[in-house]
Amino acid sequence: MAKAEGRNNIQVYSRLRERGLGYVGFDLTARFAAAVSQRKILVHYQPIVEAKTAHLVGMEALARWRDEDAWVSPGIFIPMAENLGLIHELGQQVLERALSDYRTLCGPGQLRMAVNISNRQLFSQAFVEDIVARVAQHGLTPQQLKLEVTESIALDTHNAQRTLKQLADAGFYLSIDDFGTGFSSLSRLHELPVNELKIDISFVRRAKTGEGKVMLRTIANMAHDMNLALVAEGVEDQETADILRTMGVEYLQGYFFGWPAPPNEFAARTPRAAEAAQLQSALTH
Repeated sequence: MAKAEGRNNIQVYSRLRERGLGYVGFDLTARFAAAVSQRKILVHYQPIVEAKTAHLVGMEALARWRDEDAWVSPGIFIPMAENLGLIHELGQQVLERALSDYRTLCGPGQLRMAVNISNRQLFSQAFVEDIVARVAQHGLTPQQLKLEVTESIALDTHNAQRTLKQLADAGFYLSIDDFGTGFSSLSRLHELPVNELKIDISFVRRAKTGEGKVMLRTIANMAHDMNLALVAEGVEDQETADILRTMGVEYLQGYFFGWPAPPNEFAARTPRAAEAAQLQSALTH
């Protein structure tokens, strides 16, 4: 929901700070709360491709907010949403928009839509029942959705694990987001009913270094030993893509394959046969 900020993103935080902390704390916060209330939060989509072929396999729905004449970084407004108690409403709006856009973006194919789930959503008493009903209302199946939950939330309580089991039983594809930031909890990972690990971007950015390769190889070996798929986010160049592919990482996401875009732009440039061939050539040469 809050990651992969994309290009042409104007960072307004430092400019606002220069005008005084009161402006940052009140004016921007008030406008954000109004944007959520008025359902003005946008959703952009970033492609996820198969590492071996570069074929499009899905996309991630990401929250975006344009405040007046500038895009505000998710790194700013997501913490606002959490502090204001709006993260549940924000997550629900992104989920609803992603479900509405699915047919336009995915057509009748087997592409999977990834949506981030916040702790407020996951711990909501009726969350599982609600999301199953929402998916059905849009004529979709749980198998067409990937629900991404951060590692810290997934391993936090037995309540979270129980909810994840209910989601898995309903047919949703489950992914542990930002994986690698909570190694103290690795001993409990096998208890989770998940399908995939999403390697934290901090590890991907170090893929070209010796120690970075060691960490990525360790994660890849462990995941595959547990029959879990891997997706790496933040892939920005061919060399990084090649490194990850040779380690057996199944799926890749990042600017190298496409930056987040609104639904009409994403649909217009969805990789078809010719584009997929070009991406495959970039990966293998």
